[in-house]
Amino acid sequence: MGRKYFLAAAVCAVVAIVGYYIIDLSVVLDFVQTFEPWPFLFYAWVSIIVSYLFKTARFAVYLRKEISLDAMGFFRLFSTSNVIFAIASFTPGQIGDILKLEYIRAERRIDRGRLYAIFVQEKILDLIALSAVVIIAVKLRGFDFFAELNATYALIAFAVFAALMGGTAVAVFMSARIRALFYRLKALIDPGALPAAIPLTAAFWFAVIWGWKEVWATHDLNFTYFETFFAIAGSTLISIVSLIPGAVGVSEVSTTAALMLFGADADDALVASLLTRAYMFTIVLNGLLFLPPTAFVLWSLGVPAALWQKKIDRNDG
Repeated sequence: MGRKYFLAAAVCAVVAIVGYYIIDLSVVLDFVQTFEPWPFLFYAWVSIIVSYLFKTARFAVYLRKEISLDAMGFFRLFSTSNVIFAIASFTPGQIGDILKLEYIRAERRIDRGRLYAIFVQEKILDLIALSAVVIIAVKLRGFDFFAELNATYALIAFAVFAALMGGTAVAVFMSARIRALFYRLKALIDPGALPAAIPLTAAFWFAVIWGWKEVWATHDLNFTYFETFFAIAGSTLISIVSLIPGAVGVSEVSTTAALMLFGADADDALVASLLTRAYMFTIVLNGLLFLPPTAFVLWSLGVPAALWQKKIDRNDG
């Protein structure tokens, strides 16, 4: 744990130093005054809905051996996931996705170890995609050998660290019984899901890339799809390692720096990063939109009553 927090502190320190030199507060204030919510909200919301549909479909693929979801079951999972994704956006590395596992366990009575194995597999798929794009971008930009070598090794290290974070965080903060379940993850890996999970992962990230690119275009910022994905990948990987809830500040600096590596003007890159933060706030608004149907689902499952009973039992004890 000490090493993990040391790495997080080191990343935050580097981000703070870089941010000091590239962040212009006057640009931030001007953005706040001139921000146009429409058509920004339209493109952001479409991107979020479509990407989460693909993400929920991927989760359903991994659940195929345990349950068979009909249309209504898929909608319940999708609706609840949108609320959970909104909550997860405030957590370090979006580790709050774990709440989705606890929901499906409560509804379907699925083994917790199996669900956490799915969680780890999904995170690894995402991180492989992000890391590959960043490494390819470093190669294509023709950085000098020393910078290229160190950047590649650093990104690989970040990816490995982040891939292990899901398992280690749960192993540390959950009970000893849950830690024991993680030792059985290897036996629970599901390679049969990959033919469907890989294209769904690609579709999920394309929907996110499209969303970022279009919300940037609403303010006359035109970047290529590859430049956009490079910014997403670099920002996501560094945000995960930083352990900052919601990656506040870290996301803005890393997105700005990533776009500047492709020759973007510093002010344009900063505005793009601020639009990305607005995109993140839209995720929260989207979660609020799905809150009523999710609350109904949880009420029908008896979750509030179960929690209240547990509190009564704890007080009596």
